[in-house]
Amino acid sequence: MIKSFISKVRLALTNLTYTFTWTNANTQNSTGIELIQYLDWSNNLDLTLTGNFFYAEVSSEVEGREFSKESYSWTLNLQGNINIPGWFSSQVSANYWGPRVILQGEIKSVFSLSAGFRRNVLNNMGTISLNVTDVFNSRKFSLATTNDQFFQEREFFRESRVLTLGFTYRFGGFRERLFCALQHPKFNTKNL
Repeated sequence: MIKSFISKVRLALTNLTYTFTWTNANTQNSTGIELIQYLDWSNNLDLTLTGNFFYAEVSSEVEGREFSKESYSWTLNLQGNINIPGWFSSQVSANYWGPRVILQGEIKSVFSLSAGFRRNVLNNMGTISLNVTDVFNSRKFSLATTNDQFFQEREFFRESRVLTLGFTYRFGGFRERLFCALQHPKFNTKNL
């Protein structure tokens, strides 16, 4: 149970006028279970599946009005590592967040898939990597806010799909120098 967390509340002043205020909500309660399954199918493929199922409740009192919401929700995460020997290695991450309650409504479900690829080059002295976050550009956040006087839906995107291309070069010799230094009785990191 979390006590005294901050939440945004919309209050009606008239039929056409509303005000937003931040409130110190009384409680936020979450109870659930998490299951993790690791699958190692071969030297070239492994998967980790994580799932959460939980009950969430939030409540507060603002200007004499009681606010309370509760729901069941779930999250799912799949992480996969795939290696194509002699060619490249990759990692894929898929995430699903089920709807979640907020003080006056809910945050709708969100799905996202990211992927990365990596290939060693130059006799393993260099690595070229390509990463894409939110491959389908689906990481949008939708909020539905409601009470007796209004209903509002909002949708927004954070910087979602990002493509990065990188190159790393390993100058080499560090491990060998470290091993020799550790074997020497007068070990000194300044010699590295």
